[in-house]
Amino acid sequence: MGNSTDMDSNVPERERSAWLSAAVFASETGVDPQLTVRTIWPSKRLPGLVEGWLGEHEPEVVFFMVNAFWFTYPSVPLRLRRLLGPVGKAVSDFGLRVGGNPTFTRRRLFQLARRWTVRAIGGDTHFTPESVLSTVEACLRAIVVREDIVLVVRGPLASHGVEIGGRMERRSNDAWRQVDGGLRRLCASLHVEYGGLDDPMDTRGSLSAADLVHPDAAGHQYRAELEGMLMVRGWERVHGRATMGQSHR
Repeated sequence: MGNSTDMDSNVPERERSAWLSAAVFASETGVDPQLTVRTIWPSKRLPGLVEGWLGEHEPEVVFFMVNAFWFTYPSVPLRLRRLLGPVGKAVSDFGLRVGGNPTFTRRRLFQLARRWTVRAIGGDTHFTPESVLSTVEACLRAIVVREDIVLVVRGPLASHGVEIGGRMERRSNDAWRQVDGGLRRLCASLHVEYGGLDDPMDTRGSLSAADLVHPDAAGHQYRAELEGMLMVRGWERVHGRATMGQSHR
């Protein structure tokens, strides 16, 4: 259960982190996984969707990604919609369409314009840290009651306010630490394998694509190693070392 990174058409499917991490898992455990990818968004509908997917696919391992974009990415269109109500909706809808179009977002001019407008107007995130933690907890509890499933949770990586700087950077970093800390405590209480970083990644670093949101090829490889080994630890925590050549869902 991941995010739009898994569907990034700028990277060939087999070079995306979901498929690469499955290869890492197979190499380390000898278990050849049958991969099913679902993109998640932490709305109130998500726990019900998760329960439906569990019944449909009957997985042995569930990888659950908590995406920092949900609660650290400052969006000017969302800010305008919430400030101006119906008047701001048309402007907001146009801005969200532009922000979702890689033709624009990968251009340096767009990044400079976005940085200036966020500093001038402010930006709202899609979700609060509290709502993300609440929704994720409901999802994880729906999974762990099925005791035959190995659940692993990957925490947030980047803080998407870093490139803005100033107050927005501090707010994003604080939200990142709030969610990461909450997830660590939750996973410990549920006896679930958790994988996180000590500090948020800088989105301006060498592992990010030009839009400063999605990873580049090296970023996919980095995530694959992190996520693949997280699944290995979760699997071996329950099953020990697997026998080479086994095939699992």
